Amino acid sequence: LKPSGGSKAPRHSASKGMEDLMAKDLRARSSPAIEYASLMVSEVRHPIQNPKCMVCDGTVECTAKGNRIIVRDVYTGYRKRVIVNERPGVNFLCLSDADPEDAVVTGDAEGAIRKWCVRTGRMLYKFEGHTKMVSRLLYSPEEDALFSASADRTIRKWNPRTGECLGVMTGHTMMVTCLAICTRDRALFSGSGDKTVKKWSTADCTLLTTMAGHQMPVCALEVNERDNVLLSLEWGGMGQLRFALDTGVMLNASFNKEYSTTVILL
Repeated sequence: LKPSGGSKAPRHSASKGMEDLMAKDLRARSSPAIEYASLMVSEVRHPIQNPKCMVCDGTVECTAKGNRIIVRDVYTGYRKRVIVNERPGVNFLCLSDADPEDAVVTGDAEGAIRKWCVRTGRMLYKFEGHTKMVSRLLYSPEEDALFSASADRTIRKWNPRTGECLGVMTGHTMMVTCLAICTRDRALFSGSGDKTVKKWSTADCTLLTTMAGHQMPVCALEVNERDNVLLSLEWGGMGQLRFALDTGVMLNASFNKEYSTTVILL
């Protein structure tokens, strides 16, 4: 049917609509986690972002709530302090295992990444570069680098000690939704709303290969170095693909809508 009165029907971009939906879904949760079970190989519990972590040699617990980080003594439960981010935080990551400052890192809806000292509550660094919401954070002890994914369709590599941007990975055409690292190959994998998975060199941030085959946006990645397999999951849990880690060749895929896979955003 043609619109009456000579007016033109509004035109909407399907990809833009999906990107907005994913961004809205992540913004609605202070610290998103994806849990998926009954996968093709074995049951996997894979938290993408954990809203709770231990710092200060296991004596302090940090919990993310909205734009706040609640710092409690593990033994007494006493609330030591509250760290308040300027904007709603959608990601939360501890660096205590490799950082003498006992720090946590937050990524917010405005694209800013901040590093906080848990002992004092003081902001140590602000990592600037992303122009839209930070969707994922990942730390690599082997590279001693922080990686961030964003709705601005890029991935950035950072020096976690100084906040310096060490490289920018561009190539996705929609929001980058998830990250996974392969230490053996010194490679970073990214999933996106553009239905692709990309493999990058963690050394120089160059694109190594692009893996296609998904019918919906990619929402989770799991690296299995022992079996040389990258497992990727679609938004909604309907599609599960396995790729060879080294070559990026698809090994098998399942798109059974009645498959007993569940995706829960916490």
